[in-house]
Amino acid sequence: MSNLAMMMGLGSGAGGGSITLEFITGIGGTYSLTVPSATVQAGDIAVYYDRGATSTVSSHSGWTLVGSYDNVMDDACHVKILEAGDIGATFSRTNNTSYDVSVMGFFRLSSPVSNIHISSVNFPAYTSSVPADQTVTTGDYSPANLIIATYASYTAGVNIDNSPFLSEVYNQNGENNNKIHMYYEIQNDANTDRVISTTMNGGSYNSLTSFCLNFS
Repeated sequence: MSNLAMMMGLGSGAGGGSITLEFITGIGGTYSLTVPSATVQAGDIAVYYDRGATSTVSSHSGWTLVGSYDNVMDDACHVKILEAGDIGATFSRTNNTSYDVSVMGFFRLSSPVSNIHISSVNFPAYTSSVPADQTVTTGDYSPANLIIATYASYTAGVNIDNSPFLSEVYNQNGENNNKIHMYYEIQNDANTDRVISTTMNGGSYNSLTSFCLNFS
């Protein structure tokens, strides 16, 4: 079990195969995002990725940080089990810059859970080339597995075009050509490790990130 999985797994175990997941919706914007009350409900899982141009990574009270990196740009990804007060609420980046872009994805569990377990996190430094392949391992816990992969870039739009098992959460073109493209895979029945791979170069400040979530 990875160190991060052990730190973030608040319960004694996760999923026994009895919990299943479904994708609800994705949204995108710039500095702020509002949780859609028409489709999202308390108990849903939210994945929140935001990017700007500061030396300070965004922090969000009540959310768990999955990973972050900053060097001219700043990228961060957080997750949360939504509460009643989150539905219809607006969440904003810590710093309002002229390069802001944000995406949220929402997922529903078949049974209520109290814990999100985070494992196999890939959150490397920026690159101006095609990002290196990443491996997401799923064996730390039992299904359901939620694999999240995100490609953030500056200048050109990008896809994670070499990983056909992924489905799109949202593709957002933010301020001043800053972009986020988020994807997901749900594994309800089995643990299947995945290689996250792209052939596309976004120009500069390319950030390919990936990780696995489980629930208990």
